Amino acid sequence: MVRLVQRTGFGAHPDEIAAVAGLEFADAVDRRLRPAGADSGAVATPPPRLESPRRPEKNAGKVDPEARKRHARAIRQQSQLLILWWLERMVAAEHPWTEKRTLLWHGHWATSIQKVRSAELMLRQNETLRRLGAGDFRVLARALVMDPALMIWLDAGGNTAEAPNENLARELMELFTLGVGHYTEQDVRQAARALTGWRMERRAGDIRFVPRRHTSGTQTILGRTADFTPESLVDLLIGRPESARHLAGRFWAWLVRETPPTPQSLDRIVRAYGADRDTAAMFRAMLTDPAFTAADSVLVKQPVEWLAGALRALRLRPGRLPE
Repeated sequence: MVRLVQRTGFGAHPDEIAAVAGLEFADAVDRRLRPAGADSGAVATPPPRLESPRRPEKNAGKVDPEARKRHARAIRQQSQLLILWWLERMVAAEHPWTEKRTLLWHGHWATSIQKVRSAELMLRQNETLRRLGAGDFRVLARALVMDPALMIWLDAGGNTAEAPNENLARELMELFTLGVGHYTEQDVRQAARALTGWRMERRAGDIRFVPRRHTSGTQTILGRTADFTPESLVDLLIGRPESARHLAGRFWAWLVRETPPTPQSLDRIVRAYGADRDTAAMFRAMLTDPAFTAADSVLVKQPVEWLAGALRALRLRPGRLPE
């Protein structure tokens, strides 16, 4: 029970353990993954109001150095505000699985504010991960392939017919959906062509399709020929049998143990995920797998998990600590 509370949250406070201690283990898993009632801690820590700082205007083709410094300082301040808010939410949440799950998805989609340089766009992605992170993986993947923060992170705005950029296509296959060894370099090149034509509007925080920047015609990806859109490309990738196994393997390493699951465990988790691509059922299958309660189910905490757990145990709120 302590392990369950730790892995589905941040640390294991006695109150959280007491809430599941008298239950059968499978029922305790359900209680942690689908808690009853509203989360007053989450309600009390609403997201900050953010707006990307306007870039300084050029004068005679140059930007005033002081204006550039003020702009950089504003970006840093908003970034710090966003990071502190999310840590505050992790500590305050009464149902911490939602935040833990969002943190795991953040690791899966691997986007950093250091390059995106927009707290507003990172918050938007964070809310997408939180909202869609316990449902159909197809819906989540479709949203993320068109997510402005991810597109900036993977240089998708520079992917044009004249100069194709393969970063998004490659990571979409290698990291997000299929895993290494389940596609070819030609598949990457063709997928990159399908993803050409999108331009970032940083000031508005939106993306816009520009037909003249797009490679028209069909592409052949993983043996299928079509005029792919970003959404139909996602559908193709997550429809492959390798996709469910790749996704299960990544989250297994974060929730159960670093050594890969046995074929029996992996088959069981993939069956739970099923044709509906049900990520909530996938998580439940992992937490109820015999390997989860085995003595060798050992994980090293990420620094943010350790910090959030320590703050929860000590009943300390990050925003109230002295600088």
